[in-house]
Amino acid sequence: MHKPESGNWKGTLSLERLFGGSKSEGLYPVLRSDDDRVFRVHVRGSETSDADALAEALGHRVVLSGVADMLRGHWRLQVDPGAWTVCDPAVVAPDPGTDPDPVDNSAPEDEEEP
Repeated sequence: MHKPESGNWKGTLSLERLFGGSKSEGLYPVLRSDDDRVFRVHVRGSETSDADALAEALGHRVVLSGVADMLRGHWRLQVDPGAWTVCDPAVVAPDPGTDPDPVDNSAPEDEEEP
């Protein structure tokens, strides 16, 4: 068993499918840290889902401040709302739940002549 660790973790934040084949299977925000650990990220006290609370930071390199612990064999990082900093864009795989090449069927906006 690992003792909870308070600190700052830098890495890339993305949505990943976790817990395949179990009742908990789903898309979760995940931090792939620079020290090669993978954390499921939970935003404490958020009134929205973890993914929605972290939406602005998904797909970026970030620094998250919080408490990491090992829960049922998986690293979890608990952060308070807003306890992160976006560092720079990162190249991450598209969300597996979305179409990687969406089609825009909306009508083009009229352009004004100068």
